[in-house]
Amino acid sequence: MDRRTFLKALASFGVSVALPLDLAAASDAEIDTAWTEAAKTWDLFEVSEFRTLSYANFEEPTTRYDAYGFSYTSDVDASMLESHYDLYEPIKTLYREHLLEQNPALDETPLDERIEEEWLEWCEQTRRKECGAIDSIIDDWLSEAPDPCELHTGVEEANRIAAEGWTIRFVYEDEDIVRYDRKPVV
Repeated sequence: MDRRTFLKALASFGVSVALPLDLAAASDAEIDTAWTEAAKTWDLFEVSEFRTLSYANFEEPTTRYDAYGFSYTSDVDASMLESHYDLYEPIKTLYREHLLEQNPALDETPLDERIEEEWLEWCEQTRRKECGAIDSIIDDWLSEAPDPCELHTGVEEANRIAAEGWTIRFVYEDEDIVRYDRKPVV
């Protein structure tokens, strides 16, 4: 949503801020002036240093449960498992232990290849049958504070997330887009 559209939304809500009479025909300078005034007087939203809109007094998420809007470990799907090293590595280790428990004489190289190929399918099947150990790993991960680095998202992934209906703020950084938080773009 751009500034002009957002100011139209404010007007439709009956917010008492000084706006040009005809927002559609207003010049960019008039929109900038109205935007500056709205940002100063209205306390529901704040404008960041990136000139994007965010909720006023927004509390940063303290856990990944909060950051991703999850309530249960079952909210974590296969694509999330695959995309977070600090989540999938303990699950791969668990799978390795499972395989070695079944056959302690397995050779390391074929074992590593087998783990790479099969861990996700094993994880999904095991989660359906018995959630214990895997869900414990996921719960531990979701209970940790999110690492700002993990919120870096490539363009394709950001577009996929946005298509799923997430409200997220994008900031251009070279050729990638960085997802700083789940706040709307203005």
